[in-house]
Amino acid sequence: MEITATEFKTNFGHYIDLVGQEELIITKNGKRVARLVKTEPTIVEKMSGLLASSNQVHDAKDWKNMRLTEKYGEDDND
Repeated sequence: MEITATEFKTNFGHYIDLVGQEELIITKNGKRVARLVKTEPTIVEKMSGLLASSNQVHDAKDWKNMRLTEKYGEDDND
């Protein structure tokens, strides 16, 4: 969909919702100046989602303790 910069500015919230469904081209003085597309999650966002949903591992020490517990059956509480 192609819209003017003024229209985009006036109805910003509507077009932000709409960009999830289709690409938006913004024009200014009849020239295309921007293209808005839906973003995909980055690999970091995907991985942090996996970690957060599994064992609530939040930092390196938690990760280390979890691995030691899995390997040796006891927790390293330095």
